[in-house]
Amino acid sequence: MSVSFRVRCPRCGRVEEYEPGEEELKAAEERGVVSVSFFHGDHTFVVFFDKSGLVRRLSVIKAAGGTVAASTKAFLLEEICTLFGREKAAYLLSAFLYHGRLALISSSTDLAFKTYQALKELSGLERPALVVEELGSAEELPENAVLIMDRKALANLANRLEGTALVDIEAPFRPGRKEKRGLKMILNIIEQALHLGEEGRRLFLREKLGRMRNLVEKAVELLDKKGILNEDLLEREVGRLEKEEPRWLYYVLSEFGGVEPAKLGARGVREFSL
Repeated sequence: MSVSFRVRCPRCGRVEEYEPGEEELKAAEERGVVSVSFFHGDHTFVVFFDKSGLVRRLSVIKAAGGTVAASTKAFLLEEICTLFGREKAAYLLSAFLYHGRLALISSSTDLAFKTYQALKELSGLERPALVVEELGSAEELPENAVLIMDRKALANLANRLEGTALVDIEAPFRPGRKEKRGLKMILNIIEQALHLGEEGRRLFLREKLGRMRNLVEKAVELLDKKGILNEDLLEREVGRLEKEEPRWLYYVLSEFGGVEPAKLGARGVREFSL
């Protein structure tokens, strides 16, 4: 049985009618809610709906174009978790903490930009961002840039994005055993943060995510210098590793960096090599 809804944009008054597809309703059942975005010229109207097609929340996002800077208020942690689900939120944060270039892909560049703002605010990590519309523009960015991309433009740009981690923020995320193990640590951090007050949460996330970012930077540095990475080398740089840190690091290097490390020794992810 099909479901549809009609909603009025609180900014401009335009009425939108939408019929969610089967995949969207299935994703809503898994996450609680999903969203659809409507471009209204100088703003984007975002509608959040549940598995029954009932509208749960509305949001209006100011349009962004060209080189972007912080202009709209970023999503809060609760909003990121509600919009994407906690596991996808952990995945997005992990991608943002990785050393290399990242492309956030969406049907709405405004939604992708606001997601970028949220990841930047939550992590405290400064990464330049650009709304990519032309073939040559991606090549001019620094290695740690975040590209804000419309899904329709990806086909024309894909052959110019080698070495860039591509993340579709609206694609359903169904983690398998590897993903659940790899993201366990950052999921625990999100869970703890949600129980803290606003200022305590901000400081807690900056500390924990800053540590994880430092792990990635040191790991990439050691791989570049030595062509190999093990826990002993890493601990000399960053101090004693917590139990779940090497597992998360392995997942990030593999998922976003294309590194395929071999697991050696009894301590889990013992050694990586290029």
